[in-house]
Parts: sequence; C-alpha cells; structure tokens
Amino acid sequence: MIKLRAFDKSDAKILADWLSDKQTYALICGEKFGAFPLSEKDIIAYYKQYAETSFGLICECGNSPVGHIMISGCGDSRLVSSIVISKEQRGKGLGRQMLCLAADYCFKILNACYIEIGVFEKNLGALKLYISLNFIPVQKTQRNYLSNPSPYLMLRLYKGDFYEHL
Repeated sequence: MIKLRAFDKSDAKILADWLSDKQTYALICGEKFGAFPLSEKDIIAYYKQYAETSFGLICECGNSPVGHIMISGCGDSRLVSSIVISKEQRGKGLGRQMLCLAADYCFKILNACYIEIGVFEKNLGALKLYISLNFIPVQKTQRNYLSNPSPYLMLRLYKGDFYEHL
C-alpha cells in the first residue's frame, strides 16, 4: 500500500538521484528545476521560489520513498506535474496509484473542478496512463526537449470523469 506525504527538503537529494539521467529529466520535468545535472540545491530553490503556488508530495511504500508528484495552481483547477518514480519501482503501476491519490486529493481536499497535466507526445507510457484515467487532450504545442522542439500535449481531467472511471 502506498501513501502520499508532503515533500521535505531532505527529499531533494533522493529526487535529484531519480533524475540523474538527462533524457529522463527532460522528458518528465522539462528541466523545470534547473539545468542538468540537477542538484538537491536546485530542487530546494525551485520549491522555495514557488512555495505560494506549488507543493510536492512524496509517495512512500512502507517508509521508503518511491515517487514524487507536484501540484500547482489555485482556484478550481490544479496542474499535476513532475511525476517521478524511483528507477527500481518503474513499471509496477505506482504512477497510476500516485496519480489517483493526487487527483483524489485535488478534488476532495483542494476542491478542484479539474486537473491538468502536460506530457511530451513521445512519452507514450505516460500518455497511455493519462488517457486510461479519462484525461482528455485540450491543447497541443511545441516545447523544447533536449534543445529540440517536440510536440507537447496538455490534458485535462474533470472531477466527475475521474470518479466515474473508478
């Protein structure tokens, strides 16, 4: 069983370790925490800078951190981003569980009407997961991935569609 808890400064090193591959970091986080290679100081500085509008959650299995997810925004919508799973735990369904817990938190606790998530089109595993949870594409743009323009999708999940799916 997994649970989410608030991100703490002490988690920054773990997150930086999970994002130690340049391609993975660019694909998952779009280099939002700073230039590669990423340091724990970069992550702490990011969270400090955006503390009023963003917060991180750590996914734990037992007492071991296995994932990270960020929630941003206010009002009736939230942006969910930077879903990172530890290298050892990838491919085991934790992304789905984390995203479901985060969506439930956004809808029930933060009273969001919908959540959005962005993904590079080439991240097929993530895209398949989001669509399976009833996210719908709402915008397609170009974003830099490793200094090259790449198709990037914004997807939206409405509260009713999420709970209807479960």
